[in-house]
Amino acid sequence: MKTQEELNKMAEEIAMNKSLQTTNLSSGGLLNPAQADAFITYMFELTTLTKLRLIRMTSPKQDIDKIGVGTRLLRKATEMTTVTDSTTFTLGKVQLVTQKMVLPWDISRDTYKANIERSGVADTVQRLMAIQAGNDIEDLAINGDTLSADNLLVANDGWLKIMKASSSTHQVMASGSGISKLFFSKMIKALPAKFKTRRSELRFYVPPRLAQDYVDTLSDRQTDLGDTLIQEGVRALAFGIPVVEVALMPQTETGTYPGASGDHATAILTFPENFVTGVLEDIVVYHWFNSRKDAHEFTMYVEADFAVEETDAVVLGEDLRVRS
Repeated sequence: MKTQEELNKMAEEIAMNKSLQTTNLSSGGLLNPAQADAFITYMFELTTLTKLRLIRMTSPKQDIDKIGVGTRLLRKATEMTTVTDSTTFTLGKVQLVTQKMVLPWDISRDTYKANIERSGVADTVQRLMAIQAGNDIEDLAINGDTLSADNLLVANDGWLKIMKASSSTHQVMASGSGISKLFFSKMIKALPAKFKTRRSELRFYVPPRLAQDYVDTLSDRQTDLGDTLIQEGVRALAFGIPVVEVALMPQTETGTYPGASGDHATAILTFPENFVTGVLEDIVVYHWFNSRKDAHEFTMYVEADFAVEETDAVVLGEDLRVRS
């Protein structure tokens, strides 16, 4: 989650953008389609994964059709011979069922009076609400677990739990070794061949400390690449596949192998569109002044759910030791 200082900085950066205003949002609470679209755009503008496959849902439950090709479909043709063994696509569905979440945000009247934006502070607050909601939804999308004691993460099962629970996901165990080109190679080898025809679309997703560990191994080389990684911060690649740093991926997990100690993390190899995020367009934002509390109260309700379209196209690198 972003710090208050980071959110304040964002507020300054977007304060000049008045496309999302209190006068547009406070009428009746429920946003009209155009307002909801603007609000959703604000929510996910700064996220890493949730914006990759964002589905704007018109009802709390929605099925997504997928077509899986598991075997070869072409075959030799014989002249003047009727084809009798026709094949069919393997049709499947991914279902999204949204869960309701609330974001309450209060601002004292004194803050309104003292703020340099004066009445414009309400507009900034609601844009900040959208940004914070998007940040929290991404956290939930990655780390959600309906068995969690956390009052946010308990709302839905997130991608990591879905991937780890699926029997069709492919796992490569590091058993305490660190991230390296050799381990990335093992993950690529574990991916079914049918998905490697789209190799250029694949991505490795790792938490920040793992990303830094990998960059450290590359920058130690006495080569132009090592200098460039240190001085210019270019995106690292592993066998031509981009290594994407995801800020909210966990990096302090406990290892599952005997004698494990220290922090561990998981790396993911898959396609960006495999991360499915569904957001109900019926977003509600209320704003009213509580005279007894002497404060402006903002309340936002949003519903979301998450899915992995094809778990067979996922390789998890587990038990990766994170350097201290």
